[in-house]
Amino acid sequence: MFGQSTRQTPNQPNKLQWSLLKNQPNHELLEYYKQVILLREHWPALYTENIEFIHENPEAKVIAYYR
Repeated sequence: MFGQSTRQTPNQPNKLQWSLLKNQPNHELLEYYKQVILLREHWPALYTENIEFIHENPEAKVIAYYR
């Protein structure tokens, strides 16, 4: 969420390292995420279900869509 240095293991708890927020880069990353969430909540084009996928290539990890 804000620059954790540990890997996530499926079905295993991964406690947040809250002390990382004392570091400026980690704190700035958290603030950035907050702003992106607010942006998404206020612009319907970013959260509505009007989406049409026009290309999918799972092997190359590529998708293209119209919104």
